[in-house]
Amino acid sequence: MILAVAAITIVLAACVAISGTELSAPVATPDDATPPTPTPDTAIAPGPPADMTTAASPAPVTAPPIAPTPTSPPPAAEPNTIIAALPPPAGKPPPSGRQAFAQECGACHWAYRAQFLPARSWRMLMANLSRHFGEDARLEPATAKVITDYLVAHAGDAGGRSSWTMAGLAPAKTPIAITDMPFWRGIHSRFSPAFFARHGAKSKGDCIACHGPGGPG
Repeated sequence: MILAVAAITIVLAACVAISGTELSAPVATPDDATPPTPTPDTAIAPGPPADMTTAASPAPVTAPPIAPTPTSPPPAAEPNTIIAALPPPAGKPPPSGRQAFAQECGACHWAYRAQFLPARSWRMLMANLSRHFGEDARLEPATAKVITDYLVAHAGDAGGRSSWTMAGLAPAKTPIAITDMPFWRGIHSRFSPAFFARHGAKSKGDCIACHGPGGPG
């Protein structure tokens, strides 16, 4: 009996010694614990903190204001464009009908007064300059038109009037020679061919030979 009690006492003492050793051994805290190295099969991808409610949200990023692009003024017109938009510079003005008549027709003979023929005669005469009393007296179309307009506007019957040079002329007649006009014949019928020859007239229509440079009035 005594031996049994002694054995029990020894066992209990051993147990107490073991328990004291375990209690006195240092216990690893979570801060000192070394996390196990995850294996490929157990690795966990990094992610946000578990407690999302307490994590600070990043401040919203606001884009800086964009300044408005200034409107560029329209490009200045090129000098050539301005020049093209303006009328051409004034050059020498074209000659008037009277000047053109004196220059072109007076170069060959005395420039007869426009009132010596009716308008219809001047139109016919100017329309047939290629057969002008045996000569080719054609002009540039623009020049011929200026001269025709002048002669028609100052003809003996221009504007419905009837000049003294139209006396005795039948409406159906369209003479193209001044010497065929009734007024001319009435004035010069008393002069013989010898009279014209003495004055050096090349023809009856050579007015300057008898009347001088100014011709008849």
